[in-house]
This record gives sequence, C-alpha cells and structure tokens, in this order.
Amino acid sequence: MNIWKYLTVGFSVVAFSYPVLAQERIDLSKIDRSKYRIEMVKVETGPKIDGVMDDAVWSNSPVVTGVVQFSPEYLVPATEETEVRVLYDDENLYVGAICFDREPEKVVAREMRRDANIFTTDDTFAFTLSPVADGSVLILFNTSPLGEQRDVYGGNFGETFNDSWDTVWRTRARRNERGWAVEIAVPFKALRFEAADVQDWTIIFRRQIRRKRETSYWPQLDRAYGFATMYKMQQAGKLVGLEKVSPGRALEILPYTTLGATGLRRVPPGLPLDLNASSLDFNDRKNIGSD
Repeated sequence: MNIWKYLTVGFSVVAFSYPVLAQERIDLSKIDRSKYRIEMVKVETGPKIDGVMDDAVWSNSPVVTGVVQFSPEYLVPATEETEVRVLYDDENLYVGAICFDREPEKVVAREMRRDANIFTTDDTFAFTLSPVADGSVLILFNTSPLGEQRDVYGGNFGETFNDSWDTVWRTRARRNERGWAVEIAVPFKALRFEAADVQDWTIIFRRQIRRKRETSYWPQLDRAYGFATMYKMQQAGKLVGLEKVSPGRALEILPYTTLGATGLRRVPPGLPLDLNASSLDFNDRKNIGSD
C-alpha cells in the first residue's frame, strides 16, 4: 500500500490554526529521548476492560503525561491533559488513557464502524506499537469515545502499510464528567515477535481533539514526517522490561458487532458479542508478521 495515498487525508489537519496560551517552544534537537521510557510492571491479573479506569491494578503502572502538540501549534503543551498507563500480564498488554476535557459535552464521538477513518471525524486516542527491536514492524491501534477500533499494520520502517489487516484486541471507552476514558487489551498471541526472557518494545501515543483540530503526541515527534511521523519508531518511547511473554502463531477468529449494521451474518449460539466495537462479522485475524 502506498503510504502517501493512505496519509493524504491526515495532512489537512496541519493547515488549521487555533490560538493557544503562550508557551515556551521546545527545541526538538535538544530532546533527550532516553527519558521517554516506561518501566513495565507485570501483574497477576489485568484490569477489567470497562472504560472506567477505576480498577486498583492500574495504580501499579507509571503514569505517562506531558503530551505535546503536533498541530495546529507545534511543540507546545496540549490544551487538555492526557494520562496514560501501561501494564501487562501473561496474556495481554493493557493500555489505559484518561483524556481530560474541560468541556466534556463537546467531545466528538460519532463513528462506530470498525476501521472507519475516525481521524477525520471524532476525538481519538491511539498508539503505535513495535514489538521488534529495530522498529521495522509496527501496528497502529486507534480508538474513540465510542470504543471504535481501527488497526493498521506497517512494515519496512513505516514505509508500507496494510489498513485492511485486522487483529484481535479489546476496547471499552466511556465519557464522563472529566472528559472520557478508554481501556485497551492487546493479546500477546495476536502479535508476532521473537521469544526472549526479557525484551524492550517501542510505543508512541497520540490524542486528537477534533473540535480544536488538535493532535498531540508522546513523545515529541518530528513534523518533517507529516502525519506519517507516528510510524517512525526511531522517535518512539520505550516499553522496558517485558518478561517471559509468548508470541502467537495461529489465526484468531473474533465476532464483533455494531447496532444498525446491514447484511449481518448469522452468529452461532453461545458465542459472545462485543457491542462496543465494529461490525458483526467473522474475520481471520492474522498475527503481526508473516511466515
């Protein structure tokens, strides 16, 4: 897939300009990227994925803050705060985000179709994850206040993409009086990586506030790459110290539903349905990487 065809719609965001409070700009060349590291904490049982972020297990995670604008302003603090936590257990990587908003009634959430291009329509929280040391392979996980799911597989150091690729992951999001929150679980069996006793991965977080045309990242990213910057994992923060996690090999099958979908397929009795993500279907969900 041609990256520029995929990214064309994203560049329109940069063209808008909105006033923000005067802030000291950051000299990107002087950033010590070694400080962008998350010491991973393994827990016996992961959090309940319900979008509330009140499970006590989250207190074990370091809190990631300090997201910085990419557009409309560049390298100034985001206008709204974001807190991100990351944990793992034997089965899953967990990411939880609290997206604070001083005007929660203005949070934009419209789309529920799986793989819809919510970057152009809704408030979003996303992260790009690379489970390989050199960052040559990555996945984008993108969601919204409705828990919509969009995932994109990238290879060749962020130069090639497959946005029709789907993998298995769980999301729950809820709006609240402080803005909105989302909890995400990515099964290790849905990823492909080399087995090792201890390993480090890389990650980039992104938040979009649609009504402000505002996009912010952690860590600070180079604007020279345009919208493709979140696929350039040499800029990413590190997930340090994942211990004894096992990659997957087999195909996964996951039923998923959306109210109002058309052409619904029949679901065998006894299969659970997820009413917070995508459209009813049965898809072969491939592991990251190829045999």
